[in-house]
Amino acid sequence: MDVEIYITKQTELVKRYLKNTFKMPITNLTKIDDFLDIVLKNILSIKIWVDKLRDSNIYFLKPLIYLEEVISNLNQALILGITGFRVPAYVMMRRSLENIMSFLYYKDHPVEYFRKESGTLLTRIKDLQEYIKKYPPELLPSTVDGNKFSELLKKLIDKWDETYRDLSNYVHGSQKEYLDLKTYLESISPSDEILHHLIPLSENMGDIINALLIVFFFDVYLSMDETEKSLVRLSINNKEIKTYITDTFGGF
Repeated sequence: MDVEIYITKQTELVKRYLKNTFKMPITNLTKIDDFLDIVLKNILSIKIWVDKLRDSNIYFLKPLIYLEEVISNLNQALILGITGFRVPAYVMMRRSLENIMSFLYYKDHPVEYFRKESGTLLTRIKDLQEYIKKYPPELLPSTVDGNKFSELLKKLIDKWDETYRDLSNYVHGSQKEYLDLKTYLESISPSDEILHHLIPLSENMGDIINALLIVFFFDVYLSMDETEKSLVRLSINNKEIKTYITDTFGGF
């Protein structure tokens, strides 16, 4: 299957849904195809990861719910962004960045996961992130270069930090340039300006989430068929990150 053709067809389906359901003048949005292309690749690639991880022999998969929520969040961000709800779209995207950290941490910490689910443990996002930063290269296959792995992980965490900070600015609205200032419901409407801001952040989401999953589940990535691998690769836009992955794992 040609992945690009498939994404184009999915884009048209979503546009038809928006037009029929919300009666939106989407023909006025010159950025809608670019936005849909990126977000749909992200959603579909993460769906592939969820299916493959569920089918794998990984010993503890209850935290997979965090990746499933990423799919839900990005579906909501897609609709919210196009319909003009800028800040709620940012909230869903920021939550997705928290989800990937939660998944990577709790997959290795079953006791903490059960304590969290029972309401007896509160773990800060910074604590989750610190665990990922300090992940020991010794746990990787011997074919993986430990130094390059650490460099790649640092690159991804830095990108996570930068994107999370950008999204938080809009979510908290601590400075006037980040305030949405929508006084009435009717003033919320589809806007190319909103999509223009969402596109690079959506690209970052695909880079970060897919690259982190490749880093920690490279064997699962290798088990995908060529169509699935192609979709995951297309969801990573940053060429430097792709180069880091190739250098670290000897192929991508």
